Amino acid sequence: MGVYIGFEKVAKTALKKVAMALAGPYVHTEIILSTPQSVKNYSAYLGKKFSCSFLDSSKINDDTYDFIYIPATSEEEACIRLTLDACVQSKVPYNTSDMLMTQVPFRNPVNYGLFDCGSLYCAQAVVVILRACLVAPSEMSNAMNELNSRTITPSALFDVLIKHGCLVSSRTVLRGETGTSHHVAALGSDF
Repeated sequence: MGVYIGFEKVAKTALKKVAMALAGPYVHTEIILSTPQSVKNYSAYLGKKFSCSFLDSSKINDDTYDFIYIPATSEEEACIRLTLDACVQSKVPYNTSDMLMTQVPFRNPVNYGLFDCGSLYCAQAVVVILRACLVAPSEMSNAMNELNSRTITPSALFDVLIKHGCLVSSRTVLRGETGTSHHVAALGSDF
């Protein structure tokens, strides 16, 4: 299984156009679990409960998304999958207030962990789930621990993750490739 974070870079709605103007090139983010048999994306969407859907090339491509491969052990991948499924099953609501407040300068709210969040917005979900599941000492887990999940935007999250992950194509994600040699070579000692 491969763990990827998808970053939507196309603003089709008025709200996403505002988000892009205020917070940078990415308007949404989601966690993608990819195997040769299926590709699932998990995310929090405005006005909806945390959800999961199957992906194919009609839904994602390199024109609409950028993807970062997340180095994870098999135990961490299993934890991520189980945590995502639990968020879907428990119907975690969308955190509209924190999402809107990400643009307030100098805001420093209490940084909740996964089990203290009653609701999640997209980038917040990525941070708290990776923080809870990436337990092996690594630069990636250290980076997640340093972020305030309640103030992070998709663009700011991309800037952090790209330092410790590997940018890949939609084709790689859709093929369900795992930690193959091209990922390991690109990641160097962090994997």
